[in-house]
Amino acid sequence: MYSLHFLSALFLSFSPLSFSSPLSKRIISSKPVIASNFPDPAFLEVDKTFYAFSTTNGKQNIPIATSKSFTSNWSILKNRDALPILPEWTTGNIWAPAITRLPTTGLFILYFSGTSETDPSKHCIGAATSRTILGPYHPSPDPLICDLAAGGAIDASPFLDPKSGTLYLIWKTDGNSLGGGGP
Repeated sequence: MYSLHFLSALFLSFSPLSFSSPLSKRIISSKPVIASNFPDPAFLEVDKTFYAFSTTNGKQNIPIATSKSFTSNWSILKNRDALPILPEWTTGNIWAPAITRLPTTGLFILYFSGTSETDPSKHCIGAATSRTILGPYHPSPDPLICDLAAGGAIDASPFLDPKSGTLYLIWKTDGNSLGGGGP
């Protein structure tokens, strides 16, 4: 069974990574991999296909793109919205999705930031689930994290600890919405 733990941070720091072999220079393309309005993408590979989910584009709440090769040939699924029905706590303006899959059940969890119905100057974090990677994802009726007094919450990032099976969620308290960087 997986448990979900929350970690909130205004700033995150990470320890340097160590590698058993030296890093080698990678080829970097000067062209965008997805050359359209597809901001803040989250990625997940499922059955040798890569899936990307982005911030709203004005037509879909969470657009989806797919590719067999992570570095090229991305196709945006123009008639597909991962989150076609929004929960009542948000007016929309969906930002920065993040996605994970629970290995024991295969359930996909899509996290997102949405403008708060209570205070449209702030965002809250919601979660939605689907049995399939393409969705549609069904949102929880209430926000997962929504501390409006602190400025709201944005930029959820899940981490599933492979050793313990614990699912962590890290996010940013959006003190910028209060002006001056926060309280």
